Amino acid sequence: MARFSFRGFVYVLIVMLSLLSAAPNILPQSIKQQLPTWYTTSTLSLGLDLQGGSHLLLAADTNALFEKQLNSFSSDLLSELRSQNVRYTKTSHSLTHKDSRSGSVVFTLRSADDARKVKDTAYQISAQPNGSSALDVEIKQSTVTLTLNELYTEQLVKDTLSRSVEVVRKRLNETGLTEPSVTLQGKDAILVQMPGMSDPTQVKKLLGTTAQMTFHWAANSQSEQVMNKQDAAGNTYRLEQKVALEGEHITDAAGVLSSENGQPVVTFRLDSAGAKQFATMTRDNIGRVLAIVLDDKVVTAPVINSVIPGGRGEITGNFTLPEAGNTALMLRTGALPVPLTIIEERTVGPDLGSDAIQTGVESGVAGALLVLAFMVAIYGRWGAIASFALCINMALVFGALTLFGATLTLPGIAGLILTMGMAVDANILINERIREESKKGRPAASAIEVGFDKAFATIVDSNFTTLIAVSLLFMFGSGPIKGFAITIALGLVSSVFTAVALTKMLMLRVVKSKHKNTQDRAQQRVPLRFSSPLLRLSDKLSGINFLAKRKIALAVSVVLTCFQSACLLSLAYIMASTLPVAP
Repeated sequence: MARFSFRGFVYVLIVMLSLLSAAPNILPQSIKQQLPTWYTTSTLSLGLDLQGGSHLLLAADTNALFEKQLNSFSSDLLSELRSQNVRYTKTSHSLTHKDSRSGSVVFTLRSADDARKVKDTAYQISAQPNGSSALDVEIKQSTVTLTLNELYTEQLVKDTLSRSVEVVRKRLNETGLTEPSVTLQGKDAILVQMPGMSDPTQVKKLLGTTAQMTFHWAANSQSEQVMNKQDAAGNTYRLEQKVALEGEHITDAAGVLSSENGQPVVTFRLDSAGAKQFATMTRDNIGRVLAIVLDDKVVTAPVINSVIPGGRGEITGNFTLPEAGNTALMLRTGALPVPLTIIEERTVGPDLGSDAIQTGVESGVAGALLVLAFMVAIYGRWGAIASFALCINMALVFGALTLFGATLTLPGIAGLILTMGMAVDANILINERIREESKKGRPAASAIEVGFDKAFATIVDSNFTTLIAVSLLFMFGSGPIKGFAITIALGLVSSVFTAVALTKMLMLRVVKSKHKNTQDRAQQRVPLRFSSPLLRLSDKLSGINFLAKRKIALAVSVVLTCFQSACLLSLAYIMASTLPVAP
């Protein structure tokens, strides 16, 4: 008895915690104001299809990323070969193509004996922490071809996208958007969802700018590799290709009005390492032009007249104040490690979202009432207990979703409705097993124990197989599909708890409380009685051998399946033939 009481206490504790977790979603504002903020803010977020907002799918330009890495490794390799007096002739540098992982750098050795030295040097320069090399070196006769290793490029894309997600999230948070969602989509895309935003023009401009900022000295007679860059006015600057200072050292930036001429400028501050490097490079290059390049455009190119200590600087240019603010924002949050392009854009209006909520709530309430009414109509008070357990099941699901900070979408509402339907299966199975044992003359408590024991294995097996299918949806799906899978999975776990544990406890509690009111031993051994018109009808139909007609049923099923497939193929052909062909 003590063990049962302790078990009941644990069950009640689980239910109460779930109800407390789900409560902030339905509490009125007047009550929320009297409760702690950390509790009232823990609510379900609504997805774009329910709340309205903008949806952007950004694709990463991995080709530019591969080209940059290959250029970096090949430049270091060639520089090291020159220092070792290895003579070569550079023949080609093919850029990355859409149908390949990366480009290649080809050069010809003047002496074939230097092949081993090239491979050893390439490994030293591109060695990774796991012991592999980022460069693949292929040498045929005296021709050397450098390409990026496939495993390295896969890891590079993965790391770059993870950093891009963080940069995008920081930029959106800086703009003051309410709960933007930034997640990886597939292998090379980022999904951005912005609830409540109807015009994402400014955000698109913000996310479409890489904000790669570098400092370059103007080329002179001692410069080895040079490049030409233009500013907004079309002026061309001849700069050293070598980066003098990376923009990643910037820790803070702001768009302000200059105290000297009142024009908008961008002020920045470097970290300690960047400040030391900036002071050293300006001290050693007094009188030279230092160009600040932002996304391949020269923003400003001042002459360094003195040492610049302290790690503070100012970027002047033809900025408007909003442009200066946006530039400062991007410098604060860091540069995107790879260019992003918008490949999909959708906007959901708030009216459509509210209609979806209303439709989802109405269908959910209607389905719940029908299920509860069905259970009570068939099994009477035992059906009422099962219905109560179903309500607790939904509360458990809502509590778990709130606790995990999930976002509720329209597929999620569909998952909740489906969860209730699947939870009913377990309750019907349990009641039927108890009914079978009661027909055999078992006492009420014994029939409940044996009925639950017999139904337990079937319930676990059916829910486990469904979890396997749901896990595949979660693994290979994305966005709303994953939300649907999570809702179903939580619903399955909670339905097993409520059907097997909670319902059994409540049924035994009802039977034992009834027996306490009577001292008649014979009365205590009276079996449970299930009586309703629907059950009597099912008992009459139990004599019909449905399996005897299995061949006819199978034939009808095959015919209907073939007919449905033919209709779908015909519809697809009609749609394909009527679509306009792009020139």
